[in-house]
Amino acid sequence: MSFRINLLLVCLALFIAGGELVWQSQSMDEWKDFNRAQAIQTWDPPGETHGAAYDAYNKRWFIAMDALRTDKWPYHDAGAALMAFAACLAASLFLLRINTLPDVARLKTPRSPKRIYLLAALGWFGYAASAILALLQGFDRFEFPPWADSMMVPIVAISAFAVTGWVVVSVVMWLVLRGTPLPAPLWIWRRDMPMHDWIYTGVVGVALLLGLEILRETYLYGHWSAVPTVFLCVYAALSIRAAGIAKAVAG
Repeated sequence: MSFRINLLLVCLALFIAGGELVWQSQSMDEWKDFNRAQAIQTWDPPGETHGAAYDAYNKRWFIAMDALRTDKWPYHDAGAALMAFAACLAASLFLLRINTLPDVARLKTPRSPKRIYLLAALGWFGYAASAILALLQGFDRFEFPPWADSMMVPIVAISAFAVTGWVVVSVVMWLVLRGTPLPAPLWIWRRDMPMHDWIYTGVVGVALLLGLEILRETYLYGHWSAVPTVFLCVYAALSIRAAGIAKAVAG
């Protein structure tokens, strides 16, 4: 069987395993003791709004709530993350036209800077949207005390960071992508100036580590909707690295 077929079979297995976890979660109760959970959810707010006593009161609330939670949402989130990962990997095989292992080595960047901008924007703002979705999901699951700050505060903070961060990211991309001959080999390496390549590769490596951390969050914090954005951001980051090196070679 071809490389693509083998990977598609892996994707199918992951998707089925994820679907099984999601299906099992549907029949699970959310709480070990529903009445007790409701009672804790309606605790009176602490007498203080900050300080050691406030923190201790919140800690007691979290411990009491966590003790009553079942595996319903961990099962659901792990399954949804597996399904999203499998679907994105399968889609990548077709969109990037990967049939054999050598095709991976021959991968190239998009044909124009605009396409790289678009991929990066979809990944960047898609992640912000998924973070807001995860926040609202956590609110529905009573992961925050009822007396905590309004959800609008973190939502506005996430939105503001997404917009201001994009300004910085887009400026960096413009500096790297302007005048770059595209498409460029995705794994390009300039042998005569390896330090130059290591700088680009190091920056992208940090981005990839952040992507791995986000994938870890998909299970720990129910942030499974971020999986597609990780795929987009990784490809965009690798393309920007390749474009920077290709421009140096052309120059």
